[in-house]
Parts: sequence; C-alpha cells; structure tokens
Amino acid sequence: MEGRTRNIRIILMALLVLAAAPTGYLFYVAKDCLADSYALLHTADLIIEYLKTHDDQWPRSWAELKAVQPANSDYLETFKPETGGYPDFVEHLERRVVIDFTVQTSDLLQVEPGENTPPLRVICLRKGRKGAHYGNVEPNSLI
Repeated sequence: MEGRTRNIRIILMALLVLAAAPTGYLFYVAKDCLADSYALLHTADLIIEYLKTHDDQWPRSWAELKAVQPANSDYLETFKPETGGYPDFVEHLERRVVIDFTVQTSDLLQVEPGENTPPLRVICLRKGRKGAHYGNVEPNSLI
C-alpha cells in the first residue's frame, strides 16, 4: 500500500508541475505585453511633448528625449528619486522601444492618417511584437 500511495503522490506532483509551468509562462507573457503597451504609449507621449516644446522638430536621439518632462506626468509620480527617478524611467523605455530618429517632421505632416493603420511606423517595440497597444490606441497614430 505504501508503494501505491508514493506513486500516486509522485504522479500528482508531476501533474502539478506540468500545470504550473504553462500558467507561470502565461502570467509572464501577459505582464510583459502590458509593460510593452505602456512603454509604447509613454514613448508617444514623450515624443509629442518634445514636438510641442521644440517647434515641431523631430528628436534626434534618446538623449534629447531624456530632457523632456511630459505635461501628462501623472504616471511619473511612481518614479521617485530613490528608485532611479525619471531618467531611469526613460532608460526603461529605451530598452523596450525603438524610435526612427531619421524621420523628418515634414514627412509626418505630408501623410494622410488612415482609419485602421498608422501612416508611418516611427516607434515600435525592440522585440518586434505587433499589436501591443494600450486601450486600442496605436502610438504611431497619436504622433
């Protein structure tokens, strides 16, 4: 009887491990997707603020964007100096998002915005994941 009980326990533990691994992976992917969505949205906000404060000139580097403080800074309250503050937040965005710094503002102004797709793709995720948008707001369309 002891051998049978031990075998049942081993089988149950194996089933538990097999069920937990995919569940953990799904939570990781969901969390990562959410972080990507927010990173795209915050990068778009940062670029829009940069355009407003620099005579509609497109930024040439992340270093230029680091100097900008977005007007909509309600989400910046969580980035206290002891946790790295705002510069660390922008570095977090830089690790997740790619910006086409070669685009000219005049190119953006000439494009007719579409209904379902952005006219130009000037920001995207480093991972290449598509469709990671917060609240169905495509960040390139915002810009």
